[in-house]
Parts: sequence; structure tokens; C-alpha cells
Amino acid sequence: MNIVCGWNIDEFEMLGVNLPDHENRYDQGQEWIDVISKVWTEDEPFDYEGNFYQVRKTEIYPKTIRRFQTDDRGRR
Repeated sequence: MNIVCGWNIDEFEMLGVNLPDHENRYDQGQEWIDVISKVWTEDEPFDYEGNFYQVRKTEIYPKTIRRFQTDDRGRR
């Protein structure tokens, strides 16, 4: 899976959103990966409290069968 943590300022401006700095974009991206990984794998509803995302009693069915690999190349 390829997750791009935003880089095109025109896209952000089009939505009226400020482009966060590089480190914050990747912190937010990692947090999103943490949440979606739990959505895909947890058997029970879960809560998540982060700096960017907060979810309550979250679950989905059916669960994904495939496990995705992630690599944090863009942060370097």
C-alpha cells in the first residue's frame, strides 16, 4: 500500500487547509496507519485517542483477509 502524506500545496489551498510541515504530515500519516490497522485487525470495538484522530467504539465487518506492509520511506 502506498500512502502519500501530502505535498502539493495547491491541493491544500483548494480545500482552504494549510499544508502542515513535513514532520507533522508524517506523524499524522503514521497515526492514520495505526488506526486503520486496528480497524482491519481488532476483533472487538476499540477506542483510539491520538493527536490527529480520535475514534470511539470502532469496528468493521467483514475484516480484511490480506495484511498490508507499510514502509516509512518518505519521512527520511
